[in-house]
Amino acid sequence: MKILIISDIHAMSKDLLDLTENSQPKQGRTVSGGYNGSTRGSVYIEDRTAKANRLLAVTEYIKGAGLNQDIDFLICLGDMAHQCKRGVIQLIWQQLNDIATDLNISGICAVSGNHDVASHDVDFQNGSPNSILKSLRPPFPIADPELQRAYHSDQYAVVEENDVGLVLVDTTSLIGYQGGQKADLWNKGYISDEVISGIRARIISSECSAFIIAMHHHPTRVHKLEDVETDYIENGDAFLTMLQDTGKPCFVLHGHKHFVNFRKYNDRSNSPWIFSASSLAATPYPGMQERYKCQFHILDLGLHPTSGEILGQIASWDWVAGQWEKAGSTGMTHLIGFGRQTTLDDIANKITRIVSGGGTLRGQEAFAEVPDLKYLTQDDISDLRKLLKRSHSVEMIESNGVQKFAFYSEDE
Repeated sequence: MKILIISDIHAMSKDLLDLTENSQPKQGRTVSGGYNGSTRGSVYIEDRTAKANRLLAVTEYIKGAGLNQDIDFLICLGDMAHQCKRGVIQLIWQQLNDIATDLNISGICAVSGNHDVASHDVDFQNGSPNSILKSLRPPFPIADPELQRAYHSDQYAVVEENDVGLVLVDTTSLIGYQGGQKADLWNKGYISDEVISGIRARIISSECSAFIIAMHHHPTRVHKLEDVETDYIENGDAFLTMLQDTGKPCFVLHGHKHFVNFRKYNDRSNSPWIFSASSLAATPYPGMQERYKCQFHILDLGLHPTSGEILGQIASWDWVAGQWEKAGSTGMTHLIGFGRQTTLDDIANKITRIVSGGGTLRGQEAFAEVPDLKYLTQDDISDLRKLLKRSHSVEMIESNGVQKFAFYSEDE
């Protein structure tokens, strides 16, 4: 399954921004209709050129690079519009559907972010906090009426596509109703024990062999060392443990943090992969600026023919000086893999046998001889280089983030 991932657009309107900046605060807030606070996005609905509007530029870039082949889904991981402005949300949701149409992507779906549901009284007068999402056309978060009803009523919906299932999880269902817990639920999101049990039952009973879980809020700390905030879903660990205990491999996609990262939940067997997607156009949270880039991603996920485990690659692109380009070293590098089936020791031994006595191994020959090279994570690549140098006297050279390897023996 191949998925185009767009997250945290935080689109804004210049008209509403002007209203905010030209209005006098009332009791610490702006007047009705403007934006609250100083946070901003970088996509404005009034900008209608690809150079000025990076969301419009996605279609142009993907087509020009010939990347629009066999993409099964476009998934938006929430926060389409900044601070839940009805007209902006409607326009961005339509634009996402237009991108899918232009790229011949047959499936489009989304999950709701905290900025997609109303949390200020002025934004959901005469309606529930998620009434804007329920009224969107095309239907949100997916066109199928039954799945749409399931998402809004049960807080999750399951799409079964061949051998891989896709679970859309609503982590915003209590925003707007939470009273004294307003800040916590806005930032952390929520998954009830009932929803966790329901998803578990669907995964176990399904004929799908693996599952992709899409949600907005992060179920656990994004990075064990660099992300020191305790702003993740409070029972997120229970959710991830449940996925692990189903016995089926799972891949979790989330947004919200504006901090790209990719890792396994833990070292146990069948531990879920967790991909924290970058924001397309928002700003980084405090303390995370050094790792931050505005990006979109393409996930190419498959199942190993014998083990049944998930494996594949994630490609990422940076927004730089008014255009998309292959991601560099900040944030997520352009191309990484996941799901290798052999140990790094086994990979190192095989490479050493091939290049011993002064030989070399490079390019497509390297992937043909050692297929698991395609499925190395960034940490794997670093560890393999050190292992080859230290224990095998083999030098490993790689191009910056594009999975091009060369190996040669230091022994003459």
